[in-house]
Amino acid sequence: MKVKILRSTLERVVKDASTALTSLSGKDDKDFYKCIYIEAKDNGTLLATSQNSTYRMTVQGDAIEVAEPGSALVDGEKLCKLCANMPKYTVTLSDACKGGLRLKSGGNHSTLVCYPKGDGISWCVKDVCGQGEDWAQITVNEAEIEEALRSILYARGSEIANYSLTGVQIVAKQNGMLFATCMDGLRLATRRVECSASRDLDIVIPGDVINAVCTLTSKSASGMRLMTNGSILSASTEKGWLNTVLHKAQWPDWKQFFPKANEIIANIRVETKQIKKAVERAEILCQDTKKIAITIEDQSICLDSKGPLGEYTERIQADVQHLAGYGKDADENGGLEVLLNVKYLLQALSSCAGAQEVEFSVASHLKPIVLAPIGSYKAKHLIMPIMAQSTQENSQ
Repeated sequence: MKVKILRSTLERVVKDASTALTSLSGKDDKDFYKCIYIEAKDNGTLLATSQNSTYRMTVQGDAIEVAEPGSALVDGEKLCKLCANMPKYTVTLSDACKGGLRLKSGGNHSTLVCYPKGDGISWCVKDVCGQGEDWAQITVNEAEIEEALRSILYARGSEIANYSLTGVQIVAKQNGMLFATCMDGLRLATRRVECSASRDLDIVIPGDVINAVCTLTSKSASGMRLMTNGSILSASTEKGWLNTVLHKAQWPDWKQFFPKANEIIANIRVETKQIKKAVERAEILCQDTKKIAITIEDQSICLDSKGPLGEYTERIQADVQHLAGYGKDADENGGLEVLLNVKYLLQALSSCAGAQEVEFSVASHLKPIVLAPIGSYKAKHLIMPIMAQSTQENSQ
């Protein structure tokens, strides 16, 4: 193999491929499954592979010149570090003695040991994707799906708590709506984008693969294509493609966790930037307790936090709409206090940073709080309240 490629181009594709490997390899300790498979053809390709997923980045045009076709299976992390520290010249990839891969840039050269290309991984998984009537297809705008996925990932579950909730649920409808959802039992984030689906679908993508899916996005107007048969997902763009095994666990119907419309007793609309800054200030003094109290007043909300180092209080002007049933939960001064995890609240607000205003919908101090950005994109964030000590004692 002998390939000349721009150093900046090689660094970019190796970085993208290594990002995918970080997501895809998981906790597998076998080095073989953390390698990048480099195959040189007339168009030039990079193929990164893990135990149950494959990922390909393609380089074409003036950035690459293939003198001799060939292939090599090398350590992705080591190759990424070597690329980052090379001089900014054209890099030549070539076969080295004893089966190694030589990288030469200017006066510098390095050699990576290659792994044997055995039958441990099927390099042709992509070729079978999409064949047969059981395969369904979703087409979605690349930028929209990337933004949607990144904005909800904070709410996915940890493997220790519930492995089935570590993924991202994708529900696509033939009516043109796609819902991406993450939840961990204490909070939930969902985002809606437009799509084109061949049939109604309900799948769960492993959460560790999402970052790799996002690296496929480019400025192309052709969109991202998702194909699945219920067991395998193939995501592809003009930049490359990825295959991964889907979660088999069935998710609960998360819509049942949202309070019904007739249960909402107050809607509060406030400027996103203002309340986010206030919560950040409140977090400084409640890093030990992780609790922030939000008191709904007549035309304002009051934020309170306490910790070993002191107390913090800030009142923010807001558009407060009291609905039927508000009085039964309000105190003698007409205020209603809700206790939330400050980290969860801050993460939800950060996901709404693109909206000028956000709206809180409150059903009671014991029911989930719904946070929704006001604007063009459709998203909802749900946070379970923290039970106050007195409330717990009364319930017992």
